[in-house]
Amino acid sequence: MSQQAEREVETSKGNRTLESALGSLWEKARRASEVIIGLREDKRVLQKRVAELEAEVANVKEGLGAKAEEIKKLREDFSVLKSYSNDTFSKEEKEALKNKIQDLIHKINSHL
Repeated sequence: MSQQAEREVETSKGNRTLESALGSLWEKARRASEVIIGLREDKRVLQKRVAELEAEVANVKEGLGAKAEEIKKLREDFSVLKSYSNDTFSKEEKEALKNKIQDLIHKINSHL
């Protein structure tokens, strides 16, 4: 075989190897692109869920703050009641106050 023919054969083999390598590289780039697109979608979904959970946490904190204020008021009311002697209220007033306190406790429990 002549040197020129050998060079052409080597060039042809080199071209096929190069084409094969480029094809493999192209396929890997395509798969990487698909993975990146999927990860971006996952990120978007997770960010949306985080925002929802943060809003829910804010609402719960707000509710707990309101309940804490209600408990504080009940404690103050209880302190005032405790400071009075048993003779200060009539039997009916005591019963009405007891019912009011029970209603407030029930409301607190229903919110918790």
